[in-house]
Amino acid sequence: NRAYRKAIVKAIQDRGEEIDRVIDVGCGTGILSCYLAEYAPPKTKITACDCSWALCEVARRACGSRVDVVQVDSADLALETPADMVVAELMDCALLGEGFVDVIKDLRSRGQLTEGAVVIPECGRVFGCVVESEAIRDRGYYLSESVRLEEAYASVHK
Repeated sequence: NRAYRKAIVKAIQDRGEEIDRVIDVGCGTGILSCYLAEYAPPKTKITACDCSWALCEVARRACGSRVDVVQVDSADLALETPADMVVAELMDCALLGEGFVDVIKDLRSRGQLTEGAVVIPECGRVFGCVVESEAIRDRGYYLSESVRLEEAYASVHK
């Protein structure tokens, strides 16, 4: 959350007066929307959306009247004017599992974002570690067509 807060503050410092509307996609409990409410210029309209009714209720209480919290899937979000900034904490352990890129592409294709809209996060890194599990391979567990369990080039622990 500190990294998101830092990115939000920087974007608002860099382009604050140009930002008329912001979307928080998949707002959850509203922590990013609260940051937006705290740092965005008073004229900025902040819309937060989530599919969960319960999470939207929590976000409404957390953010107050400064943020318009709507229970809607981002694919069905229809703003009166496109947003100049979008924040989304749609990251899982592998960065792309919650559809972040597809959500941004969809918002752009439907005209919900202005040309050159600020996207937070704007980049990410994925770190991986190759692990061999003889126990999984020997038990014949099916993982997926894209995962193959073969003999390792070298075994660290025998």
